[in-house]
Amino acid sequence: MPLINFGGVLSFAMELEDQSKAFYAQVLQNPACADIKDMMEQFNADAGKNTKLLQLTRRENVSEMILEAIDNFGRAPFQVKCDGGNSRNRSETLAIAKKLEKTCESYYRQAAIKMGGLPEVARALKFAGKRRTDHCLALNEV
Repeated sequence: MPLINFGGVLSFAMELEDQSKAFYAQVLQNPACADIKDMMEQFNADAGKNTKLLQLTRRENVSEMILEAIDNFGRAPFQVKCDGGNSRNRSETLAIAKKLEKTCESYYRQAAIKMGGLPEVARALKFAGKRRTDHCLALNEV
């Protein structure tokens, strides 16, 4: 499904954050991942912070949104299946978390470029992506 406007880009970003939050909440219940619980709690909290940032950005910039269509940007490359966070072994869970974080980071980077006509929106997307970059770095150290 293509992302064709400002609202679609931000709504999909919030869907990614909701998906991440749900996955990390599952991982917190997984005894195989007890040693990375603090990290998963932080990732879960960051997903909530990103959602609030995106909601605020949408509210503050809705009057400035450009009705110009966005081309060549869709959901498909950024959809990650991440279920079973509460029942997978540690290495499977970490692999899913890495894929989720890299995919979200890529989405935010590309969305910020597509939203270049709205600098405040692009800045918010870059900030949310920075959190994902930090998560990727943390996961690489585990």
